[in-house]
Amino acid sequence: MFYTNQPPKLVDSRKHGANSGAELFVVEGDSASLAVAKQRDGTFQAVLPMQGKPMHPMRVSQEKLLENTWYAALID
Repeated sequence: MFYTNQPPKLVDSRKHGANSGAELFVVEGDSASLAVAKQRDGTFQAVLPMQGKPMHPMRVSQEKLLENTWYAALID
């Protein structure tokens, strides 16, 4: 399955979906993403580097969350 709303720099896995057993590692920055991506099992483990101070999703409006590319893709 191909997702058109992928977050930037996502190192995706081949399996997707709620019952697929897929895992998402959220790491801080590109260097951590590269290190984790080298050690992961690409069949079911994806890596997403986040950058900057993350928003607290319980303290901001949904509109503000959806303006952020990473959060919007995770919610989708």
